[in-house]
Amino acid sequence: MAIKLNDKWYDESKFNADIRNSIIQVNNYQKQVEKIKADLQNCQIIIAHHAKNIKENVPASAEIDEPKKEPTNRLEQQAELSSDAVAPE
Repeated sequence: MAIKLNDKWYDESKFNADIRNSIIQVNNYQKQVEKIKADLQNCQIIIAHHAKNIKENVPASAEIDEPKKEPTNRLEQQAELSSDAVAPE
């Protein structure tokens, strides 16, 4: 059977098992890459749809001021205390 590789034609019956396996692997992974690209495009469409839905439908009454971050460790607690002690400009 004839096969075209890199713009040249070859007699596939003259390939050894290693070359045949490589051709199969390249073909399989090219197909897998195309499937992944299609999945990524679908993901981007779904993200855009839901982001638009959120932007357009979050009620204004749900908006609040940014919550004050709670210190998570002793160093952050000390930094919080020292920043509170600084006089405002």
